Amino acid sequence: MPSLLDLSAELQVAIIEYLDTPATRRDPPAAYFAPRTSRDVANLSACCRFLRRLAAPTLYRKIHLRSTDKSGKSLQAVGDSARTAGLVRELNFEASMTIDDDWDDRLTLSEEDFPASTVDVLTHLKRFPNLEVLSVQFKLGETEGEDFEGALSAFEQWRNDAGPPRDLNALKRLEETAEWRAVMAKTYDSIADSERPSTLTTLELRNLLPSGVSSFNTEPWQAFLRTLKTFRISLHGHEGGCGSSLSTAWGYFDLVRNLDLVFSQLANVTELRFVASRYGLPGLPGQHHTALPLNVEDMPLLQVLEMQFCFVSERIARFIGSHIKTLKRVRLEDCYSAASDYNTEEHTTWATFLSIIANSLDAAEDPPLEEFFISPRKLGKSRWQGGHDGLSVPIQGDEQQVELAWSMSRAEPHRRPFDYAKVDDKYGFLSKEEEQNLNAFLSGHDQAAFDKVMANIGRKPGGKQISV
Repeated sequence: MPSLLDLSAELQVAIIEYLDTPATRRDPPAAYFAPRTSRDVANLSACCRFLRRLAAPTLYRKIHLRSTDKSGKSLQAVGDSARTAGLVRELNFEASMTIDDDWDDRLTLSEEDFPASTVDVLTHLKRFPNLEVLSVQFKLGETEGEDFEGALSAFEQWRNDAGPPRDLNALKRLEETAEWRAVMAKTYDSIADSERPSTLTTLELRNLLPSGVSSFNTEPWQAFLRTLKTFRISLHGHEGGCGSSLSTAWGYFDLVRNLDLVFSQLANVTELRFVASRYGLPGLPGQHHTALPLNVEDMPLLQVLEMQFCFVSERIARFIGSHIKTLKRVRLEDCYSAASDYNTEEHTTWATFLSIIANSLDAAEDPPLEEFFISPRKLGKSRWQGGHDGLSVPIQGDEQQVELAWSMSRAEPHRRPFDYAKVDDKYGFLSKEEEQNLNAFLSGHDQAAFDKVMANIGRKPGGKQISV
């Protein structure tokens, strides 16, 4: 009977790579509970010495560190072996934490919460000489369901106070009395103090909890950020209890508005991906809103900008416009305008947002922008009639105007709607604005500004037009 060993080396490698299928990219936080590497490859490598050697580059390319002594010692062994240390390209660190309801208990960080072996791995990253990517993730449970329950338990803490993000001494005092805060600080401090290989240029902070951390105010951590080329950050994505969204939690937006502590240090970053939560979209100042602190002087070398779950604003548009001489790709996924939301202090339409970018493109000489993506949408029925599916822009209003919109959509297939939404002033949930969506589609101002942006890209060789 033919066996795997009878196949050519090329086919054997192809099979191993197929078994190592990466986790599907999904909205947070579900993606954070999908396996990062395949158990099938590990099982295959245990079959014989030949397959172990063949599978080793795939098996050790991405390694996983948990905040347990067993995991720490396992990765110490990987790093101390000349055979395996050089194969590691990505290190994913996970810490599972519990946020107790009783805030009066003094719970200091213990060896069990953060073992010495874990610290040793994080403070000696240079033992993996070819390490390129480091990701950090804090979970409130081992499964998605447990994380959700943990978020409900912690929601009142985040609603009232996440800690003063810019007060180093106050944060350190809080970290002395809450082990979950101490775990975050210990993680970042260990990485900042680490001997790191020069190849480590990508950092991903996954499922970031809405809490201040002292490390962000320290020079070692900021110096590490200045060495990065790629930075990805995603915020914890669960709603709170009793139907309340994260946009009602002061701690969540307190963290967001102070992210300039991070953004301002990314002097060498060429790629930024920022993912917020559908339960709390940043971008604008106001009640249940907060501005996203992207400043025009940040990230002067930026080539790729990807954002998800944000409100568009003039500030973000100016940030994009100020980087028009370096940006090659811009992607805005599941983003909205809150132009008719009276809770905001700024009312930026899609037309205004896109016009600022288009004018920057017009003023630039041979801008390098090759792709400009906004999540494609189609006209949908009212959300109460099945249009609230994330792919449609629900419209509602005068019957004749609705019919006119449908007619225009059929006659001009390239014409697309742009999402308008508001935040509930009590519970903070996102609600699409059907009448605003209809009026904006009929006026055509958003489409005209979008077409102006795309015309600048279309004239470039290799420029990617967006098919709607």
